[in-house]
Amino acid sequence: MNRNRMGKRGCIYKYFILILCFCVFIKWILPYTRFGYYSPVYEDMFCRLNKTQLVMKAGERKKIRVIGVNQRAVFFSTDFKVAEVDFGGNVYAHKNGTAIIVVKTNTKQLKCKVKVVS
Repeated sequence: MNRNRMGKRGCIYKYFILILCFCVFIKWILPYTRFGYYSPVYEDMFCRLNKTQLVMKAGERKKIRVIGVNQRAVFFSTDFKVAEVDFGGNVYAHKNGTAIIVVKTNTKQLKCKVKVVS
């Protein structure tokens, strides 16, 4: 009988400590794991490119930026022989012609016309 001197009161404390530890885990530890990672995603209804048309000389490099979105955008060119774009939005002009740089976000597809002259 001496062993169980706190009775129900000790059991309530154990559950309280357990629930408190669980709440601390949920609030301060779980968000920094891969299961609870949360990054606010802005609605990309206002996203746009900083430039919609570029005129470049062969061998030149310019950068296209996506404004109004905090997500990763995918860049690609319709004609890689004329103008090439990397994953960061850097456009490299190769030879004369016209190409369109297409930028895709989750819900939008934006375009930038690139004209390369000699």
